[in-house]
Amino acid sequence: MSKKDQKNYDSDGTVPVPDAMKMTENWKTYLAESKQEFNVESYYVPISSFQDLLKTNPTAEAVKVCIGLADPNNPATSQILLIPIVDGKIKPYIGPDKHGGVGDDFTDSNIYDLSQPEPPYRTTPPHGK
Repeated sequence: MSKKDQKNYDSDGTVPVPDAMKMTENWKTYLAESKQEFNVESYYVPISSFQDLLKTNPTAEAVKVCIGLADPNNPATSQILLIPIVDGKIKPYIGPDKHGGVGDDFTDSNIYDLSQPEPPYRTTPPHGK
């Protein structure tokens, strides 16, 4: 959905609670009706992931959020990967790396993930409880 297709949300990006609740219910309905194996309703992402990202990327203007799988055959292993956007470009590594290159051996990752998919993990109570 493009920005122009969204409802007229506040300029700070906040979504009114009733709209957010409807959107999450729409997602759950989609999952139930699609009968697909992927059933993740949400992700628990600790604030420390964002704090660490900003610590090494204080001038980041955005974060690219990607979904990845630890096991390509198990959707329950899905994770949220946070990649900083600096000067309009993704910055997947911190350079120069410890070998003197600029991320050429990918040892100094700048991609963050401490997320847990819900389900199977339940870190927050279901809505209304």
